[in-house]
Amino acid sequence: MRNKAYKSVMKKAIFILMAALAVAACREDELVIPSDTQDTGGSSVGGSIVGMYVLCEGNMGTNKASVDYLDLSGNGSNVVYHRNIYPERNPTEVKELGDVGNDIKVNGNRVWMVINCSNMVVVATADSCRKVAKMPLCHLRRGFRLCQFVCGPCRGGRNRAPRAGLQG
Repeated sequence: MRNKAYKSVMKKAIFILMAALAVAACREDELVIPSDTQDTGGSSVGGSIVGMYVLCEGNMGTNKASVDYLDLSGNGSNVVYHRNIYPERNPTEVKELGDVGNDIKVNGNRVWMVINCSNMVVVATADSCRKVAKMPLCHLRRGFRLCQFVCGPCRGGRNRAPRAGLQG
């Protein structure tokens, strides 16, 4: 009789513990990492250049690649540097930008970012850095692809690289 009462109490305790863990495991709000803004002290001169994206490499294996933005758009106002803008603009991205940022290029109204160890190219809008697409860069069964961006005309012999894009 005593053994049955003990088992009944243990079952209730385990049930309450499991219910509490299930409720605690649910989260309501997504964690959004805010970008860090720093005034550089320099003044903007205006013109056709509105800003500059900086792709920070990060550490291999830690998903710490990040994108910074130097805002040069103000007319006579101070130049502002925004650190790590990608997670704030893309809060639903699980691993943010990925491992080892390798190259970045603005082409028209799109920003193309090559993320080396995550084996992908991330495409975002140039005005807000919101993700538009992620493309896989490497398929182990088919070999490898080299992705590079060349900013100017290539001079040289037969081994010239294309101006921009994927080659494989």
